[in-house]
Amino acid sequence: MPVKQLEKNLSYTLSAIRKTYYGKGSIDTQVRICGDTIFVKYKSPFSPLEKTLINANIVVATEVFTGWEELVKQDVKKGLTSLLGTGVEVLGVYIRAVTEHDISYHCILLDRNIEKLVKSRKDVPNADGESVLF
Repeated sequence: MPVKQLEKNLSYTLSAIRKTYYGKGSIDTQVRICGDTIFVKYKSPFSPLEKTLINANIVVATEVFTGWEELVKQDVKKGLTSLLGTGVEVLGVYIRAVTEHDISYHCILLDRNIEKLVKSRKDVPNADGESVLF
């Protein structure tokens, strides 16, 4: 499977995860894979309250609730395992919000180079006859 296809599939998976934790999805999600790192850019309007809290450094996304990073790491791992057909450990998830442009960025660090993994794998059908990579 081409890396671009995995990036597209990951954008859907990560948008769903974002909607789960933030209560709203993004208008546009862009994903780029670079070795063992996934860079994600979400275009999503912040509410006036969210902008005030973020700009005043009163709250950052990782402090919205206890255990946020662990929950996101688990969900990203599940999504990657589903797409790749093999386990990948998520070492860390980092976030940065830019409120004046309604953009937030996630940097997801993995335990292996999935770009090489994807390029070296062939599509293998699962029990339903569907490709595990699609």
